[in-house]
Amino acid sequence: MPVTRWSSSRTSHTQSVRSPRFFRAVVAFATLALASASPVWAQCGPTWQTQIGNPGINILGRVYALATLPGGDLIVAGQFSSAGGIAANNIARYNPSTGVWSALGAGTGGRINALAVVPPGLTGAGDVIVGGEFVSACGVAGRNRVARYSPATNTWSALGTGVNDGIVSALAIIPSGFTGAGDIFIGGSFGGAGTVAGATSLVRFTPSTSTWSTVGAPSGVRLGGTGGTVNALAIVPAGTPNAGDLIVGGRFDIVGGVAGRNNVARYSRATDTWSSIGSGTNEVVLSLNALPSGHPAAGQIVVGGAFTNIGGVAVNNIGRLNLSTGAGLALGSGGADGPVYGLSLQSDGDVIAVGAFYSLANATANFGIARFDFGTNLWTNVGGIGPKATDGEAYTVTRLNNDDIVIGGLILNIGSFPAIHIARYTFNGGATITTQPVSQAVCAGSPVSFSVAATPNGNGAPTYQWRRAGVNISTATNPSAGTATLTLSNVQAGDAAGYDCVVTSGCSNTSNTAFLTVNPLPNFFLPPPATATGCPGGTVNISLFVHSSSGNVTYQWRKGTTNINTVTNPTAATNSLKLTNLQSADAGSYNCVVTNSCGSTTSSSTVVSIGGGASVTQHPAAAAPCPGGTATFSVTAAGSDTISYRWYKDNTAINLATNPSAGTRTLTVSGVRGANAGQYKCFVSNSCGSAFSNAATLKVCAADLNCDQIVEDSDFVLFADGYNLLECGNPAMQAGCPADINADNFVDDSDFVAFADGYNALICP
Repeated sequence: MPVTRWSSSRTSHTQSVRSPRFFRAVVAFATLALASASPVWAQCGPTWQTQIGNPGINILGRVYALATLPGGDLIVAGQFSSAGGIAANNIARYNPSTGVWSALGAGTGGRINALAVVPPGLTGAGDVIVGGEFVSACGVAGRNRVARYSPATNTWSALGTGVNDGIVSALAIIPSGFTGAGDIFIGGSFGGAGTVAGATSLVRFTPSTSTWSTVGAPSGVRLGGTGGTVNALAIVPAGTPNAGDLIVGGRFDIVGGVAGRNNVARYSRATDTWSSIGSGTNEVVLSLNALPSGHPAAGQIVVGGAFTNIGGVAVNNIGRLNLSTGAGLALGSGGADGPVYGLSLQSDGDVIAVGAFYSLANATANFGIARFDFGTNLWTNVGGIGPKATDGEAYTVTRLNNDDIVIGGLILNIGSFPAIHIARYTFNGGATITTQPVSQAVCAGSPVSFSVAATPNGNGAPTYQWRRAGVNISTATNPSAGTATLTLSNVQAGDAAGYDCVVTSGCSNTSNTAFLTVNPLPNFFLPPPATATGCPGGTVNISLFVHSSSGNVTYQWRKGTTNINTVTNPTAATNSLKLTNLQSADAGSYNCVVTNSCGSTTSSSTVVSIGGGASVTQHPAAAAPCPGGTATFSVTAAGSDTISYRWYKDNTAINLATNPSAGTRTLTVSGVRGANAGQYKCFVSNSCGSAFSNAATLKVCAADLNCDQIVEDSDFVLFADGYNLLECGNPAMQAGCPADINADNFVDDSDFVAFADGYNALICP
């Protein structure tokens, strides 16, 4: 991290009690993971190490508090019956160097929520103060909710008669150099301790006299008219404003009898008075960390919890308060999307936050743990562990003496490793990757390079192995895969993937993943049509649609290879070309050049033809059929597309229902009678125009029954035969029933009158 390292004596790390959300893991699955995984006893950093978490805490257990002893051993506490495979009642000791677990005597008879280590320079330095929900420690009753453990002698002792009722959730010890050094502040949810009544949820114990006392007057923290809850305590470090004061966080609004001290407040031991820290938070505080002298943000406290406002500043679940001004400040931007349960400070000043969140400000997919750099004002994923950092929630975090961190909670896995409720992360190891590869988007056919830079940590010059989607790239086919810069030439869509580099210098570290996006040339998912026809003076539209993932797309339509002027025809610069007022000169082949940031693609062509209107090239001829016979009229028409036909008699369209042939190029008139005589013509049309044919005459000599063009006695004989038969339906009637001159299906007197007119005229007209 870029923050300059600093050194100071650490204040005791404070943990607080939480109520975990529903744990979604399946016990059977976790048991299988334990049985099948082998512990890894030495790994390169930065990475998660599994020996502490496998076998870890018994599967039904929880880790609520962690503390590091001066010699480097780790104290693990919570609610469990075994740790590292050994029997241990709610508290155990772990040696990070040997990987050996050990019990702390008989442990406690109930859950432990908080730990604090007696700082150097005090009597009993290195002893562990334990707080929780137990009423016995090491099998001895009366050690109510607080007790003291000596790692040096492996013995337990009482803190007076302990806390009278409720639970203990937070502890803090006044360090050497301050008045009252060694006194212990105890917070939680209770009514008093020892013989001190009214010390609601907060009390002070003096080991040198084994006496209890209130904190300020009136004592205690309250939420309205009921007892409040203290979840976190911290002592302001030496060398900073308000040094030695006690910071209290939890769920309350009244402290020292004064309302409006919302969920966080400051107690001055020098004046025995309480004060607000700005407007506090709008909801519960779960964790605190007071930043020490020499830190870039010295004089501030980091606050975690489940709130959306701190000191008047909108933040989600984590933020800062300036102890001098009470002003709220964000850590990065946006905050966490879930509660922040625990905080720890690295030797370089970075803050580690754990909780039940998925993302924290700018760092996404950190799953319950992230690191904040005060130099860059950014959060980062711890070790780049990526998705599924924890199965469940992390409640507590502490820093080991070598700057490794340990997290505990309700956990099944860290990254790809089984880590049952506890895991360790190491930041030390092989080469330090100082420059990460950067994601890139390039055009198909282009070259691309990804680079890393690394500083060895005393284990020789780094070596490099680039990977694509987690698989090594062969250095035989691409020698650059074994260097600090991977080069890919002529990339195509199939090369799009995530690329990272494994850098080895004694140990192996893996770079961040850089993603390659390959943008194609424009490609057509709906090309233009192959042909299009327009009419003179009319309009033609030619459209196409393209896929493009590389910048804006531009269009240039062409006739042949010549660009169409977009000033005179603006549609030539769109995906749909419009040609108007078509003339014969517009006929030809049209295509479009489509361009994006990767280049140009030319569409297929559309052949445009200029059609002609329908016209008659052969007109119908006159017809003179015999009575009862058939007449036909035909036309021949020309035009650019499908032609329609409609026949007319004496300027009236013939009914298609009674004569469907009136809609074709050949009209048929059957059973001709006198009424059919007249002028026949055809209307031809297509999309571009229409025309009438010349009229053709249908001539009918109705009385010429033998069809010899003369109406004479032989015709009379035929008429008389029909007249005698009367009905046209009579089988003996002459075919076609020509004697039915008026076409009413009867040969009667009205037909006789018509026949007589023809007989008198003799010659057919």
